[in-house]
Amino acid sequence: MKKELAAALLLDKVGKQKVNISQSKLTTFFEANKNDFKSLDDAIVANYIKFSKEQSAIKFRNILLNSNWKSALERMRTDSTVVNFKNQDYLYYSEISPPILLRYIKNLNPGEIGIVIKIKPNVFAVVQVKAFFKKGSIPKLSFIKKQVKERYLMMRKKKLLQDYINKLYSKYEVEIRKGN
Repeated sequence: MKKELAAALLLDKVGKQKVNISQSKLTTFFEANKNDFKSLDDAIVANYIKFSKEQSAIKFRNILLNSNWKSALERMRTDSTVVNFKNQDYLYYSEISPPILLRYIKNLNPGEIGIVIKIKPNVFAVVQVKAFFKKGSIPKLSFIKKQVKERYLMMRKKKLLQDYINKLYSKYEVEIRKGN
């Protein structure tokens, strides 16, 4: 058990090596693996914010109408009534709940700022849809950069571990035998 724990800790340490990701590496990886990023279902990219008070949501929307998402968010970020917010979040339709919110979003146009909608008791949302994607389409890298980066890191870490294991095999002339 001690040996297994030590091996797991070692592999975890090797896997946590810092991997530098430049924009060009990410773009190259995305271009080479585009089909892996096809939308599995209808999806959207949206900015959204949820408040516990309707007046705060209305205030945010009014600020947003006269500026942009980033500026409005900066002004309201410390508001104690903010429940949750996301910038450029890529969501499959199946991830959007409650169903009333999905119906509401489907009626917005890209770039449009929706009205304040009550999605639960004491939860009010403001949504700005950036883009819609049909099942099977490939979103732009800018919309799914987070997912591409995660996949790239996973692949790099897998390669680092494999290289490390191969190095250990060659260094210590390890031989694996089948037996009981």
